[in-house]
Amino acid sequence: MVSITGNNTYVRITLQNYGANLPQVVGTNVIVSPYENFTPNLSGNFSGTVQANSRILPSGTYYQVCVFYNGQQFRCGNYLINSAFDLNSAIPLSSIPVMGMNQVVVQSFLCPQVVAVTTWTCTHNFNDFPVFTQVSDSAGRQIFPDTTSVSNPNVAVFTFLTPQAGNALITHAGSIAIATNQPNAVVQNPVAPQIIQGPPLAVSANTSFTGLLTCKQFDSVRCVDAVNSAGWVGSDVGAWINAALADTPNGGTVRIAPGAYTLSTQVVPTSNVKIECASNTAVLTASASFNAAMVSASGISNVSLTGCTLDGNRSGNANQFGAISLTNATKGKIVGNHFQNFSGGRIVYLSNGSNGNTVQDNEIDHYGQPLPAVANGNEGIALAPSGSGAGTQDNDILHNFIHDGNGGIGVYNSNAVPSVSTNTSNNRILDNRIQGLANDGILLFNSNNTSNGSLIQGTLIKVISSAAMVGRLTELGGIPRTVLLHCCKADQALVRVWELT
Repeated sequence: MVSITGNNTYVRITLQNYGANLPQVVGTNVIVSPYENFTPNLSGNFSGTVQANSRILPSGTYYQVCVFYNGQQFRCGNYLINSAFDLNSAIPLSSIPVMGMNQVVVQSFLCPQVVAVTTWTCTHNFNDFPVFTQVSDSAGRQIFPDTTSVSNPNVAVFTFLTPQAGNALITHAGSIAIATNQPNAVVQNPVAPQIIQGPPLAVSANTSFTGLLTCKQFDSVRCVDAVNSAGWVGSDVGAWINAALADTPNGGTVRIAPGAYTLSTQVVPTSNVKIECASNTAVLTASASFNAAMVSASGISNVSLTGCTLDGNRSGNANQFGAISLTNATKGKIVGNHFQNFSGGRIVYLSNGSNGNTVQDNEIDHYGQPLPAVANGNEGIALAPSGSGAGTQDNDILHNFIHDGNGGIGVYNSNAVPSVSTNTSNNRILDNRIQGLANDGILLFNSNNTSNGSLIQGTLIKVISSAAMVGRLTELGGIPRTVLLHCCKADQALVRVWELT
């Protein structure tokens, strides 16, 4: 209530910010009046009722309240009216409210006509009709065309009896459109996914993400999660990883989020990439019909697999395959992984020409066939050229924990005629913990002796383990320059050397 007096005096309350929509009361078909005039009583006070802004659709409306005295407007203010309202004490909005959901704004198009003509054709491309128009002459005075046509949703046509120059202003209510060159523009609470385009986005302040942050591409990192939020092609985690690898720049990383995954597509790494899992909390389990090394690469260098758990699904898959197989691969790193539950095969397999690789700090358990199966082909880690392929050289097998399986670590030679290029040589097998196996803990297997096969030479072995097998340490004849730094207690021999003629 407010006290005002005078002739032709009233308060006009006008609804604002509903754009081209029909404002209505929430949950009803009642249309809200665009404005109300309230006149004073004999005491000079006025009162009345309007709909609360919180009950009006579209959201984001407010009221403009203007006092008219003797027909002249002399005071206006913008207010949100959601409860009892007293104009004497109400505090006006310091700024127009932020836009609500599905709101529109006034968009305008200026059509200048420098040369005096009788017909003005203004192409505004609003794709809307009718539109609002206002015409002025060259001096800025409002004029009225003889006819105005706004039937075309993109073109307005004005005709005059005599040639006329000036400007036409065409407006309509349209959606918010933030130009790419408009600074300091932020859309809050969007109703649909938003895309930030243009130059790189630099955030200089501390930033907190309180909701789910979906990562697909972050600098040189590509991300894979259990629900494929990034939208990689394929239907399983193996295909998603391969797609991410194909998109990863040279020297980049594919990061696998925590979760349980079923793998039915073999992962094939490329050179100079890293595959990282979240501290063994990403578990990749082979599908029931899977029958190949879960990760396999050939002819690559500088690849790494870290922090992953690869599960062979022994209870549901009787096929014999390993976790990772490298052929002619150099300078790779297999570090900090857990390989478990494989029915058979070589779990970590370095084959022909795989040189200078590091296999370190992995746990390998519950794998391979039980006795009476032989250890050959059922080791936790195998350095094993195939046929006459090049030997495996200068590899480091360090600090691994191998237990509850068939064979531990196997080192094999090539079947080719002895030559430096095909020797299995200078490998370091140091400080591995090997226990609870059905077969040999460490096996050096010299096929066809040295007269028909290549050499196993320069192997350095240091074992930190208790009982791993039943066997004996034999003379290292025919396998030159192999050094056993430390082995096991008496009657708990860990290393067996085979020389087959």
